[in-house]
Amino acid sequence: MSERNATVAAAPGRDFGEVIVRLRPHLNELDEFLRSQLGAFEPDIRHMVAYCLDASGKRIRPALASK
Repeated sequence: MSERNATVAAAPGRDFGEVIVRLRPHLNELDEFLRSQLGAFEPDIRHMVAYCLDASGKRIRPALASK
């Protein structure tokens, strides 16, 4: 872990929930856009793409890093 990351991780009083709340409208808009693109994929892999879209955990790090 870098020194900066260690400092951020150890910083008391960090409320990352506030970050998520502020980004929620943008994340919802992103989800809608991504789902609207589902039909552009080959039918054989649409179920895999939908699965990836349902696994939104990969969107947490960018939300936390944006503050």
